[in-house]
Amino acid sequence: YNEAIHNIFNNGHDRARSWPCQADLSRALEAIRKEGQTEPQLYSETTPIFDSPLELEREVGASNVARRAFEISVTPHGAASDRAFAPLLLHNLGLVFYQTKQIENAMNMFSLALSSIPCSTGRDPLLAGSIHYHMGQIHLFQGDAEEAIHHFVEESRILQKFLKEMEYCSGDDGFSNMLHGRLQASFSYLSRAYFDTGLYTESMLCCEQLLRLQLALYTQHDIRVLITTYNIGKIHYKESRLQEALDACGHFAKNATIQLGERHEHILTALHHIGVIQNDKGLLSSAVKTFTKCLGLKREVYGGFHISVAESLVEIGVVHMELGNYTRALMAYQRALDIMQTSPHNDPSCVVMVLSYMGQAHYWCGVDLDKALMYYQRVLAMLSHVTDGSNRDLEARVLTTIGEIHLDRGEVREAMDHFVAAERTIPSAGVGSQLSIDVLPSIQDFNPCAAMA
Repeated sequence: YNEAIHNIFNNGHDRARSWPCQADLSRALEAIRKEGQTEPQLYSETTPIFDSPLELEREVGASNVARRAFEISVTPHGAASDRAFAPLLLHNLGLVFYQTKQIENAMNMFSLALSSIPCSTGRDPLLAGSIHYHMGQIHLFQGDAEEAIHHFVEESRILQKFLKEMEYCSGDDGFSNMLHGRLQASFSYLSRAYFDTGLYTESMLCCEQLLRLQLALYTQHDIRVLITTYNIGKIHYKESRLQEALDACGHFAKNATIQLGERHEHILTALHHIGVIQNDKGLLSSAVKTFTKCLGLKREVYGGFHISVAESLVEIGVVHMELGNYTRALMAYQRALDIMQTSPHNDPSCVVMVLSYMGQAHYWCGVDLDKALMYYQRVLAMLSHVTDGSNRDLEARVLTTIGEIHLDRGEVREAMDHFVAAERTIPSAGVGSQLSIDVLPSIQDFNPCAAMA
């Protein structure tokens, strides 16, 4: 690609209809093709679930770059000289940087490619759309959802306009299907960007529009339709429509299992989320069964010491706590803690959460308050290493709970010392309120797939 760009700008680029750089382009594409050992699906053929890692968080083969590059026409529409190849070359070079996760270089190439597309060509929908798509992915990966939304909106507008124009002329059905696939990918990630920023109404509108598009192309049990249905269930859950969320996620799990198998990561994620919804609805026995089934499948897939196994154990412990089965809850928490402390993907906030739950279980059980104090003291020790002030509210609540334990034991002076320490940590800490599960770091927000990535 560098050689091709050098030829464009240094070797007689004004010669009409003379394209020596096309040979450079073909050699580059062939080199990428040879690097790829597998042929995974095109990105436009898949619909991501909201829980899955972002594209740049995954390990993907080099053939993905080749496949995406080959979606773009090798000869730019209306090309009159070598320089007309510049946007395409810059785009493809950006793909290589994107593949190797050289984010800054990729963004620079895509920005240059977008700005170098001549307005007179009407902005090739495949090229401009692909540039917007990958810039959106980079912004989403960097946590800049607002910019990501802008690029996904632009991509969807370009593709919708082009598809509308194609309705009035006969063309290649395969090409039309590919455009529909890319439009689906654009809507999927646009709804994901809205979801991640808490704009659930906008996310729902995107998912509903995507679902209408998919139902016009596929059957109701097509995996793409099912995944969109699951994403809609996630939005329902965020907006506290628990029955609608349970129906949508249950529909996905039941029908997608037939196609993907019960050990597929999407099914495991869905089962976990179904258990969370059941717990929130008060269906505690059902939640225990769902989490236990999910735990067994995760152990079969990942082994006994994977961080996602710990996640299911914590959820089982939480439900047992609500059922009053404190001994079973403590057993589940201890197993989860053992896994978390030995995992290379250890998340300190989750360790703090489990220790807090263990202290809470001992406190609620009322049998061994010394152990409750021990676990809460370990939580304070871990929080003391956080110097940015982000955990002051949690620290104050833990201090308050320790004070309440001392008060229950008749140790008034020690209790007052901790209440005062809680007030000094954060004046609005609400001294005297009991520490509850809701104020702790929530395992429900812990995404093991993202942590692994």
